[in-house]
Amino acid sequence: MSTPGPGEFAAPDGIIIRPIAGVGSALTSVVVGIIAPREADYPVHLHYGLEQVTYVLTGTVTALQRGPADPHHVEVELRPGQAITTPPASTLSFRNHGSENAEVLFICVPAYPASNADTEVLSGGHRPLTVQELRRSAERLRRAQEYIGAQIAARLSEIRWLSHVDESDEHRL
Repeated sequence: MSTPGPGEFAAPDGIIIRPIAGVGSALTSVVVGIIAPREADYPVHLHYGLEQVTYVLTGTVTALQRGPADPHHVEVELRPGQAITTPPASTLSFRNHGSENAEVLFICVPAYPASNADTEVLSGGHRPLTVQELRRSAERLRRAQEYIGAQIAARLSEIRWLSHVDESDEHRL
């Protein structure tokens, strides 16, 4: 079992997370995940309202996931340069039965909340979500849609303002 080093922390499923300085934004988060070898799979969890891309940097890891309408989970072995996208309301877990740590990029939209409020470790494996879990996911997605829409509108407004104010400003060319 790995323990977090300086500046690292453990995600709810036990994977070590190493933030990347200067990469976060209001819309996305990007961190390095360190998936250490172990006998058992990492716990099954779900993200209610965010989509996650898992991109393998080093090592080999198996991603197990089940979408809300899928009849069962799928297992995908990932090697360096390969990735998998996990939509909201999908169950997800990882397996590393190798001899080395696997390092991955976790890219999340919207940005992963520091409070872990969007993540829940599930009992019962890759099971169908309950009606309550699906409703919570729908609510989180609605809030994410509002938040992302507001962020994009603010950026668009700033760009439009700059393009009108500085139309004759030659120093921008």
